[in-house]
Amino acid sequence: MEIETTQDRKAVSGGDEFAIMIAPAAVRGGSGISEYVVAVDASASMTWPAAPASAASRWDLARAGLIRMVERLGGSHIHVYLFDGRVSHVASGAAATLRGKLGQQLPTRIDGNNGTNIGEALDTAYRRLAGSTATSRRLILLTDGEPTVGVIDHGRLVAVAQRAAHDDLYTDAIGYGAEANIDLLLGLSRYGQCQHVRSNGEGATAVDRFLTEIVVWGKDMTASGGQLRVRVHPAVAVAGVYQVYPRQERILSAGTDGDFTLTLGAMGDHDRRPAYVFRLRAPEGLVTQGPVAVLRATGEIRTRSGVETLGSAEVAVTVVRHRKTPKDPELLRQVDGIDLEAETAERLRTAAADEHPTIIRQARDRARDLGSTHLVQQYTDSLTSLEAGLHANDVRNYQRAASSRGQTKPLTLLRRVPLMPVDAPVLPTVDDDDDDPTSAAAAPATNAPAPTTMNPVAQAYLDVDTEAGR
Repeated sequence: MEIETTQDRKAVSGGDEFAIMIAPAAVRGGSGISEYVVAVDASASMTWPAAPASAASRWDLARAGLIRMVERLGGSHIHVYLFDGRVSHVASGAAATLRGKLGQQLPTRIDGNNGTNIGEALDTAYRRLAGSTATSRRLILLTDGEPTVGVIDHGRLVAVAQRAAHDDLYTDAIGYGAEANIDLLLGLSRYGQCQHVRSNGEGATAVDRFLTEIVVWGKDMTASGGQLRVRVHPAVAVAGVYQVYPRQERILSAGTDGDFTLTLGAMGDHDRRPAYVFRLRAPEGLVTQGPVAVLRATGEIRTRSGVETLGSAEVAVTVVRHRKTPKDPELLRQVDGIDLEAETAERLRTAAADEHPTIIRQARDRARDLGSTHLVQQYTDSLTSLEAGLHANDVRNYQRAASSRGQTKPLTLLRRVPLMPVDAPVLPTVDDDDDDPTSAAAAPATNAPAPTTMNPVAQAYLDVDTEAGR
């Protein structure tokens, strides 16, 4: 096993931003053992119509979707719970055993009047999964509202889910309608999927599709979890750390020190693995005599056979002065899109409903400038939904959930080979002092030093010349 990397360029001008992507190597051969807890909101609001003109309720969609999901599962084990103010057990067993039976065990009608106890649902699910030996252990949470009973503080609920994730117990969330709190659900499902069902005529199809995607992702995992430990050179500023697959979000903001531990989540074949992008800034006023290591990563994954070391990986760049450096824009385009969507979501959260169309149009224009075609399409879809009369928060919920899912698999990004070999010459721009590319000053060094090895304890390994000393 190893860690794979790519970068948007091999040389960078001092003060400029550049991007490095890292991902654990693809793992092959799933275990075939998965265990799920499905916790379905049975509070009073789930009896509301799934759409304004629909005869079916939100509960009807959830019930029918769950029955069909069990019919599609292979050798997985499943536990079904309902929750309103308290949690009640409905069924447990192998999916093959529950097929044809779950329809009789799930109530056709609910009359929950005791609030929504999401905290107890989480605790019950994680306790059940903690006793499982399956490689993939997941809670699927379906809800349409806020927690109103028990623990109602969002931060405490998210902390519970994060502690569970450190024990390789992961959460996937599906929200319903305008009343769902998508920001809470995104926090609970940090290492899983987050989906949203709009209150329109597509609800039944959406529930089926979302449950299928969640089950397909969680089945046959090879690794139950793991960590990447990353060290960035202290002279290189960290402008942001992002996950780009399977989740898309900014994990850490600028100003964080150079040591990071990233929780990987479960991994399987078919490129089901996480990928991260570090947005970095080269030191100003400094140049290197050749490529130097700016990032080093180590890690391990947990499999049924034990802990497997991922080895280590180093990424090197050459820092130059006022030069044109060829680059591949895709990595920065992806993280710029993540920042744009986070900014837009926050603006929408605090804005009046009649301001949403203007904010979304502005975001679409910026996404078009970035070249982010999937964001352009998502914002266009949001505008169409608003024009059709869908509640503004319902539209925002769907947009947030859709934009949280990575669009480009790690292998596709890893195949984007940097445009320039690490030891290639970098031509000066016309406004450089040494603007004659044939001059001795501009000529490439024939004995450029090899990448410096990173020493996390004592070595100041960036070999630099100040401009004053050149």
